[in-house]
Amino acid sequence: GFAARKNGDIEAAYEMAKILIAKDPNDEWNVKLYAWVLIDLCKANKDNSEILHKFINELKSINLHDDEIFNKQYQYIINLENPLNKAIKEASALRKDKQYRKALNKILPLDINALDEFASKIYSWVIYDAIKHGVFSHIDEFKKGLMNYLKLPIAKPDLVHSLILAETIQFLEAKNINNFNFIVFLKMWGIDNFRAEDYKEETYKASDGKSITYSPLIIKALKAGANYLLKAQNINGDVEWFMEFLKTTANRYNDTWLKRDYALLMHKFGKNNEAVEIYRLLLAELGDKNYFWDEFGDFIYCSDIYMAKNMYIKAISLNSDDFVAGIRLKLAKNLYNLGELEYAKFELDRYIAHRSSKNYKIDPQANTLQHNLKNIKPKDDKELLKSANNAINEYLYSQLPWVECFYYDSYNNAKNKTFYKFTNFNNLDIALSTKDFKEKLKLYSSYKLKILTDNNGKSKLIQYEKSAKNIEDFEIGSSFKSVKGNIRLICNVDGKNINFKDANGAKAMYGFVDNIYVSKNFLEALNLKDDETLMVVASKNNKKNKYSAIYIKRVEL
Repeated sequence: GFAARKNGDIEAAYEMAKILIAKDPNDEWNVKLYAWVLIDLCKANKDNSEILHKFINELKSINLHDDEIFNKQYQYIINLENPLNKAIKEASALRKDKQYRKALNKILPLDINALDEFASKIYSWVIYDAIKHGVFSHIDEFKKGLMNYLKLPIAKPDLVHSLILAETIQFLEAKNINNFNFIVFLKMWGIDNFRAEDYKEETYKASDGKSITYSPLIIKALKAGANYLLKAQNINGDVEWFMEFLKTTANRYNDTWLKRDYALLMHKFGKNNEAVEIYRLLLAELGDKNYFWDEFGDFIYCSDIYMAKNMYIKAISLNSDDFVAGIRLKLAKNLYNLGELEYAKFELDRYIAHRSSKNYKIDPQANTLQHNLKNIKPKDDKELLKSANNAINEYLYSQLPWVECFYYDSYNNAKNKTFYKFTNFNNLDIALSTKDFKEKLKLYSSYKLKILTDNNGKSKLIQYEKSAKNIEDFEIGSSFKSVKGNIRLICNVDGKNINFKDANGAKAMYGFVDNIYVSKNFLEALNLKDDETLMVVASKNNKKNKYSAIYIKRVEL
């Protein structure tokens, strides 16, 4: 019997199984042969309902449900007679034929409570295709499809579950849909259902050969949730679970934008002190953005209206009126409330002039303020900007330590931007843009710096001032070396490197003091002579395990 089945002669195997079962219905192998042959016959006749029904009835009389493999096949066969499966199979065929709208029409009327796991999986993929290819006719149909999907008995985490979340996010953004509660949806979707892959970035090659990196799905979902809450006029229901999830993930990924969203939501929920503390930590990353200072001012407004004013002033100083006109009007109202009417008039006039030049609508509040200030002479805001910067520096950076550093070099990057190089000869070696300094610095001089470092290790200058410290006053760390000795100049003659004293007047190319390399630039800049006595400070190239001079001074041994 099993041999006939293996050879594909199912009819012969079926006849033999019936004979064996009649002789000994309790024999385990007879029962197994009969059961598996019936499974084969049901599959072969799945499109002939009359014959299928006959074989299924025979199959139901067999008790072999302790066999897990057989039981899965048994459930599949039993479901073939389920009238819902006809619609599911048709929907699956339509989906494969890329007829996504017709596939959706097949499944939406079905009773989802009657679907088994296999049918539910097909239903899920039809919903995914419908979202991805935009075949939902209106938002209510979209909601119905999603809600039906979320009630299906499919195991999670699962690929289709993650794909439906990703496509839902994209669909809502593309359609700019506001009447969809993404927080409720995400809670039903289940934040414990992210796959390991959903926590990773995805990188693809574009048609031009460049790599494009996309954020992990978990971050996309949190961004979508935060955007919904920030736009929502009224927030109903529990959102504490989402806020905790947002905070934890923002810290896990050290993600600047999730942290910003969290702070904005804290402000919306009236928890301004927490929002302020988050923004203190985002200064290095976002301190050059006007929106950062505008939002920071909003956070602190209730507790310190004067500091809020300074932050609005900082915001308008960072961009042209094309970007900060709205902030300028906010500042004008703030100044008016503080009684600084001349400055308020100046900012208001700037706002109105810019809006009028662009033929933009003037905010009604501006017209009211203009009437109240009609007899006030405006005062230029230069002093206002200066005092605001001083106040902000004191408020935010007073606890930031000064670092004594030595300016030892400068260079131009690939974009021809000039940078100064500083070190404290210990644990700090940084490059800062010359644009951060008010004047040209003197090479081989000491400065006190206040520096913020962002999540990527990029340093941002906050304050600086001249220091009286000499290079000899610095404690030299393990990555640097300070020696006194005579320089040995090296020349290149006929392709060979030889000592200067043996080179018959050839021009020196570089030199050594002890084992410290001295570049040609130093030789020419200081007009160094062979065997001169020098004090040299050098930095270590860890990859080459060699030292190169960064500072040279003539001394007496």
